[in-house]
Amino acid sequence: MPCNILERRHTGWQMRALVFRQDFHPVHTLRKWHIHSALPPFRLHAHDELIEIHYLAAGVQTYEVAGKTFLLHGGDALIVAPTVWHGTGIYPRNQAQIYLLTLWLTATAPMPGWGFSGDEWIELRDAFCRRPALLVRCGDTLRQLWEPLLKDSGPGSFSGAHMRVALLQSLFHLWECLAAPTRSTIPHSVQTAMDFIEQHLDEKIRLDQLARACGVSLPTLKRLFPRYVGLTPQAYIRLRRIKRARELLLRTSSPITDIAFELGFATSQHFSRVFRQLTGMTPRQYRSRPGGRDILS
Repeated sequence: MPCNILERRHTGWQMRALVFRQDFHPVHTLRKWHIHSALPPFRLHAHDELIEIHYLAAGVQTYEVAGKTFLLHGGDALIVAPTVWHGTGIYPRNQAQIYLLTLWLTATAPMPGWGFSGDEWIELRDAFCRRPALLVRCGDTLRQLWEPLLKDSGPGSFSGAHMRVALLQSLFHLWECLAAPTRSTIPHSVQTAMDFIEQHLDEKIRLDQLARACGVSLPTLKRLFPRYVGLTPQAYIRLRRIKRARELLLRTSSPITDIAFELGFATSQHFSRVFRQLTGMTPRQYRSRPGGRDILS
């Protein structure tokens, strides 16, 4: 097991936590609180080196972060950047099921086995930290990925590789949700770029071509797209292609090579390499794993 297990029970709540070893960076801890009855407010606090991802699986909870109020419902996640003061402020902790994933900000690259390069980790990390707090609508996927790890984390139950896959899937899902802002929050040129990408995933998309389709200069596109989407255009294209690939792998019987070519990859080897970097498994492993359709939904 790449982690230690902690459990605490008090009147009104119980908590189970996985505290990961240093060689499991960038993940620090994964915890779950089951709050049975309303509790006093959670005091404001900050962490110098940790990114916190609060995920509300069920219930309603109000948070205060950097002087702003966020109301979370079931299926919402709140990503809090390091050094940012946060808590529930004056609001009590309600009956809820809350998960908390913490990541080391100082990790310049994940430890071996994660499938991320140093540059890719920094890009993901910066997307999570681009504002003091980010409210993300991410549905039930995080619960499906994290609950088995917390529920069945006895000695020998999960290998480090299995845990990495589930945790990497959750980071990928959050990153993907961050890259899907509502139309009302972004400029027309950026939305046009997103629509163009979606319609041309099966083609090679050049940035100058994308800028012309949006009616803006290339420098303007490079400046606006990350500001409103949280990712560079290249990273967004990669995420959308792998998202489409996941759907095709689970919902069709098309050969993996055909899916690779359909999504604009020059070779199936390149497709497999990118897919593994962003999901923690090969396309073949993803297609054959139990419960894959449930996770996708």
